[in-house]
Amino acid sequence: MRANTNPGFLSFILLFSIFFSGCCGFGEQAPPASLNLTVYEALDPNVEVFVMDNSGQIVTKIQSGDYFYPVQKGLAQGTEYGFTIRGANFMPVNERFVAGPQYSIKRELGVQQYHNYPTGNYTIELIEIQGERGFVRARTNLTLYDQGSLTQEASAQIRENCSEFVSDAQYETRDGNASMLYDCARDLAVSMRDPNVCYGLNSFFASNQSMFLVSDCRTDYAVATGNTAMCSESSMPKGVGFCKAMVTSNPNECMLITCDFLSCAMESLETQQDLCLQWYGIAKMNDTVCQMVRNEDYRNMCSGLVLRSESSCQLILDAELREGCLAQVRR
Repeated sequence: MRANTNPGFLSFILLFSIFFSGCCGFGEQAPPASLNLTVYEALDPNVEVFVMDNSGQIVTKIQSGDYFYPVQKGLAQGTEYGFTIRGANFMPVNERFVAGPQYSIKRELGVQQYHNYPTGNYTIELIEIQGERGFVRARTNLTLYDQGSLTQEASAQIRENCSEFVSDAQYETRDGNASMLYDCARDLAVSMRDPNVCYGLNSFFASNQSMFLVSDCRTDYAVATGNTAMCSESSMPKGVGFCKAMVTSNPNECMLITCDFLSCAMESLETQQDLCLQWYGIAKMNDTVCQMVRNEDYRNMCSGLVLRSESSCQLILDAELREGCLAQVRR
């Protein structure tokens, strides 16, 4: 069920992974001028400040290149506020926001996004604005990691919890113990509610494997935790569709996927949609979904595994797929 991705394509995808929609990051464009507030300490136990990542998850640590968004909870609707960021770089209050209804913790419309701060520990302060005065109502801590330190920490967590599957050399394939190591790391990420554990796989697999295994692990995390926003991290459209279908329990998500020139050059859109449906049908043990698959071999493979039917497997024209289906049914 994993994307068969070549290294050249992956390098291209990685270049695009650093670009997100929205405003420029710190260091790429000067931030707005300071509001020149006179700031006073006035913490309010009923007010809180959090930091969200690009997928809408509340975080206390994040990669330095990733976008992060301070958000507030507890200010009365209509209250003006802003943020200061204290650490290796100091960012004074330079933008005003207006608190909306407190139905949930969410980004206010237009809230500034930050990224590309140096690694280190930061304090985010929520400032209530009253004219030319500012009042610190709440603060929280945020740690920014670089890719190397994040991978090192995650690798140590995987090594400690999945030691029976760790090899002296990096795995070149995903068979046997390598597959069990992947499963163990994915389950660890889910149990810790930390998708960054997936980055530790870089230390145990060769680069031609680890690039997309990290993506798969984070996509599997999205399915397990119901985080649709992270589904976009899949390395192929079929993975995005499968992830969204699993999170929403809606196989029609497979038919909504689209692909660009590169991904369609690797597999046609119809093939990717069919594989997405096949995976979903097998995962949910739903032969009705299997019958939605247009490709005859993929459809028979899906039915064979769902119904444990050797006769369905025997209908598969491709010899390798047919034998694989039969082998799994006979287990």
